[in-house]
Amino acid sequence: MDGHQFYAAVQNVTWDLDAVMTAAVNGFISAGVPTVLVSNSWGASETYPWDLLPAFTAVVVSSDVGLRKPDRNIYLLAADRIGVEPAECVFVDDLEVNLAPARELGMSTVLHTAAETTIAELAGFFGISGDAIVGRT
Repeated sequence: MDGHQFYAAVQNVTWDLDAVMTAAVNGFISAGVPTVLVSNSWGASETYPWDLLPAFTAVVVSSDVGLRKPDRNIYLLAADRIGVEPAECVFVDDLEVNLAPARELGMSTVLHTAAETTIAELAGFFGISGDAIVGRT
């Protein structure tokens, strides 16, 4: 596979969304928690399946802003987009390398390995019932 084929393959990412996490993010948004999608996508943001994704407060897509995780400036931009200081943010990612710069900026971090643990950690940060976020009573 040459570089052009690799780049084309990356741009044709399959959007296999985690329904539980998508519902949870919608729950946090409904509870008034500002959210930012920070994506290292190589494709343009207009290629995203917006009809399947939560209505994030703000969006930071690498190909649109010219920054990629783990560049600390992408985290600062995300915080700025919602008008808060980094210390007021919780950054979630499935790669530790992307969490380290966020922590250095004073953000709380969550290493996403499973929906239930991520939801529980986020609920704790925001003082919201995790069961309420996922629609269980």
